[in-house]
Amino acid sequence: MSIKQISADTKWRIVASSFIFNPTSAVKELIDNSIDAHGNTITIDIDSKTGGCEYICVRDDGDGVTMKDREMMCLNHSTSKITTLSDIGTITTLGFRGEALFLLSTLASTQGSLEVITRTKNDSIGERWVTNKDGSIIPKSRRKIPFLKGTSITIKNLMNGLRARRKELEVKASKTIRDITQLINHYSIEFRDIRFVFSLVSLSKNGSINNKQLQSSINIKLSRVRTLSNMVGLRKSFELNFWYDEKVTINNLFSVDYVIPNMLPEFEIIEKKKPFKFISINHRPLSNKLEVGSMINKRLNKLYMSFNLLEPHVWYINFNCSGNL
Repeated sequence: MSIKQISADTKWRIVASSFIFNPTSAVKELIDNSIDAHGNTITIDIDSKTGGCEYICVRDDGDGVTMKDREMMCLNHSTSKITTLSDIGTITTLGFRGEALFLLSTLASTQGSLEVITRTKNDSIGERWVTNKDGSIIPKSRRKIPFLKGTSITIKNLMNGLRARRKELEVKASKTIRDITQLINHYSIEFRDIRFVFSLVSLSKNGSINNKQLQSSINIKLSRVRTLSNMVGLRKSFELNFWYDEKVTINNLFSVDYVIPNMLPEFEIIEKKKPFKFISINHRPLSNKLEVGSMINKRLNKLYMSFNLLEPHVWYINFNCSGNL
């Protein structure tokens, strides 16, 4: 389906207030787009100094953006995922509202702070351009460059137009990096057929990268439970530390995939105090800080207490829900 602007009636019924409020949410939106574009390897780079306020780059080896869709790509309410509100009930992609790239263009401090490079399998060469604050392409910025199949989105000076918010985020750069690491861990567990490569970069005065440090690159050949076990840093066999299963039927509308820890005193998992809690619905990663995640966390804690087990701090749960709800 081609990119186009959705109708006024539909866009105002699905629109949210600005949902990109820090580098973590920016990275999440870009990863969602890369997954929807069928990327097999997704590379995420952020600057280590500000935790992504100065520099974010997400690159994939997916389908790329066709020539006819490029003008519409970053405009508000432009999407290839839905045409009407009713499409939401059956949609399987992660992104669909058509706001993310527009908001990223708007939140960058100056025009040209969002750069796109893309190439499809039918293109002989890639194309690069930068956007205005409204997401439109700056005509003189378009040029052909060598590039492999896929898409790269680079954002510079995110939140620079909101100085107070930018300063607040810079002070919390180390927390932002932890949050992005946790987010990428969540995607790595959820999408075991995609390799996510996360690096921190340092920038020179002219904005070019002068150093890059790999933070994570998880083996896609491992199972979900073994991946979680490696993240936690367990030494012994994962079978001893976890209970796990997939597609466990609850009723005709729900099933659940889970990896939950065996919290008995004799098992290694209780020695690990750092939380690794992941919850998804239809394989869409959710935040544990929001209402659904918080509720499930409390219910899980209560369930463990009822069996005289220690409180779990490492788990993965995905609810598969029918679109007929």
